[in-house]
Amino acid sequence: MLAADCLASYGSLARFRNVQRIHPAGPSTLIAGSGDISDFQYVQRELDQLLEREHAIDDGQFIGAKSIYRFVSSLMYARRSKVNPLWNKFIIAGYEQSGENPSGSTAGDGKQGEAFLGFVDLYGTTFVDNVMATGYGAHLALPILRKHVEGDLSSQENQDVDHQERQRQKYMALTEQQASEILDTCMRVLFYRDARSLNKIQKAKITTSGYEITEPYSLDTNWDFAEHIIGYSQ
Repeated sequence: MLAADCLASYGSLARFRNVQRIHPAGPSTLIAGSGDISDFQYVQRELDQLLEREHAIDDGQFIGAKSIYRFVSSLMYARRSKVNPLWNKFIIAGYEQSGENPSGSTAGDGKQGEAFLGFVDLYGTTFVDNVMATGYGAHLALPILRKHVEGDLSSQENQDVDHQERQRQKYMALTEQQASEILDTCMRVLFYRDARSLNKIQKAKITTSGYEITEPYSLDTNWDFAEHIIGYSQ
């Protein structure tokens, strides 16, 4: 699952409040981005052209999440090497499809039905994990996500299990409703703490059968605690 707000700021001005930051990249992949909107739109066009060319070839092969991940990574690194970077950070999520056999060794060959979550920044730096966030979310939301996925790392039972395996087991145990509530909590915290955020968000989920992006909606918030802050009401 992915979540993003719908705000595009012009400097400190909250100019556009209905921008979709989660973009489909084929039937089995979603890409979400933060940073410069025009650069994000450029990457969207590059991905659309890639998928159109692949569709026109009609050779029975499919571009899955790992292939999209490697394409975006190469694009970002190429622009960075020309000292003209695209000012974005991306999260690519999806599943591998039947018939895909991606080349290269960056993320390995995909298997049918294998889930994938990867990160790419403006330098072309990449990594994969079970949870990730961009922008202020990397500071404020990521600890919340890790708390729910990793659990109590101090217990002896958890210390006896491999870190990645422990994450995978806890991650797979979450229901869709629980994951949705965790994302709402993260976006609510970011709205409270980040002056460049908006209380209007979209969420998306992707499964082996396809993806679903929600319509924009507003989170319930409570600012009663602000009354106890000295100077707030003055």
